[in-house]
Amino acid sequence: VKEVVLDEPATEELEVVVPGKALEEVVKLSVAEKTVSIGVTDNQIVFEIGQTVFVTRRIEGSFPNYRQLIPREFETHVIVARDELSHAIKRVSLLAQHNAPLRLSVSAENKTLSLSATTQDIGAASEDLMVEVGGSDVEIAFNHAFLSDGIAAAAGDTVTLDIVSPLKPGVVKSPGDEGFMYLLMPVRLG
Repeated sequence: VKEVVLDEPATEELEVVVPGKALEEVVKLSVAEKTVSIGVTDNQIVFEIGQTVFVTRRIEGSFPNYRQLIPREFETHVIVARDELSHAIKRVSLLAQHNAPLRLSVSAENKTLSLSATTQDIGAASEDLMVEVGGSDVEIAFNHAFLSDGIAAAAGDTVTLDIVSPLKPGVVKSPGDEGFMYLLMPVRLG
C-alpha cells in the first residue's frame, strides 16, 4: 500500500482496479516527470505523463479487502538497514530455488536476524544481520522474491518488519513514510 497526498483535492471519492502491468508501464514512463494526471471513464483509465497519454482498461469489480488482513498488534518488531537486508536476501536466496522458502529467525537476546535457505541436492546458505529487536523471538519464512520486492519498494535507510506469528502476515514499513506498508504472507515451515 502506498498512499500519497494529491496536488489538487479530488472532487469525489473514486476507487478503480488497474492491471498491474499497466501500472508498471506508467512508472517507467513517469521516471522523468514529477506529476501524473489520471482520468477515469466507465471502462478505461487514462494517465497523462508529460507529453505521453497512456490508456488502459479498468478491471471490473472491487479490490479484495486487504485491510482486514493487516494485523493490529505485533509480537516482534525488527528495525534493519534496508540495503544490508536487501543484499543479504539476494545472496541467501541464490540457494532458495524451486520456491524454497527464505527462513528468517529473529533473536531478541542476540539482536540478530538470521536468514537461511536450503534447496535439497543443491545446498544451503545463511547470513546473520545485527538489528534492533523489540518483542519476542520468532521464526518465519517468506517467498524470497516477494520479500525482496517489499524491501526494494521501501524508501529510506531502514525498514521495519513487524511479525505476529509464523502463520500470520508480516508487515514491512518504511520509518518516516507513513503512507507505505507492504503486507507479506508467510510460507509454512515444514
